[in-house]
Amino acid sequence: MDGNVLMEEIDQQTNVQRRIDQIVELAAEGYTDKEISKILHISKHTVETHWQRLRERLGVKNRTAATIASLREKLELRNRELQEAQDALNRLYARNRESMVALLSETERKLTEVQVCEQKKSYHLSYFERASHMAGAIVYELKSFSPVVHTYVSSSAVVFNHDPQAMKEATSTFYDVISPEDLPLVYEKSLGATYPPNERYIYLYRLLMPEPRWVMDIHQAIYDANGVRTGVLGMVIEVNDLVAAGAIQPEVTRIVVPAPPILTDLPSY
Repeated sequence: MDGNVLMEEIDQQTNVQRRIDQIVELAAEGYTDKEISKILHISKHTVETHWQRLRERLGVKNRTAATIASLREKLELRNRELQEAQDALNRLYARNRESMVALLSETERKLTEVQVCEQKKSYHLSYFERASHMAGAIVYELKSFSPVVHTYVSSSAVVFNHDPQAMKEATSTFYDVISPEDLPLVYEKSLGATYPPNERYIYLYRLLMPEPRWVMDIHQAIYDANGVRTGVLGMVIEVNDLVAAGAIQPEVTRIVVPAPPILTDLPSY
């Protein structure tokens, strides 16, 4: 068999398994097949086909049994990997205690570096949150639009009289606080939005804060290294003063502009 063909088949099998893993994880979280198809942007038929493959491989008869068996299989694999790692460390220690001491010393050094890095990240995040408050902006990241699932909402949402924790727990979303007059137009202008990696969307509408005030919502899809969309990153900025000054027209608007892709793997601090 041609080497390129073989690699393509391996890649295809890997992608199929990755998709099955995603379906199982979402099912374990309680999502229905219909909801899973929307989150993963695939048809319900495709979801059912993946379930069929999984049931046949595991020799089970239903979705629940397939989910349990697949999760148990992953747990057993993880336990084996951990045990193999532990065995390798034990053999290394038995062969050369001095080498083990050196390894532990190096590990401690790396852990220290990681802790310093995490402290820097925490500092920058705190600095960013304070700046967001000052600018009157909310930064958010969505895992999916339907259903609306936030993976991050900046604490500056309180400036808008919104509860960031409620938004992250999906008990409150932006759709709940958009002005009733603007919500139909926002939905209408959202139709056909495909969120490719090289497009950025700019919306203008009113949020209830508690009275309606104009905001600019700028957001763009995030993609991983395999070209799979993992979410949407966005920022909402109040522009009511600019509208009142006549710098921005007071009407619900959607603008699509070209933009460089946003990748999941960001540079470290």
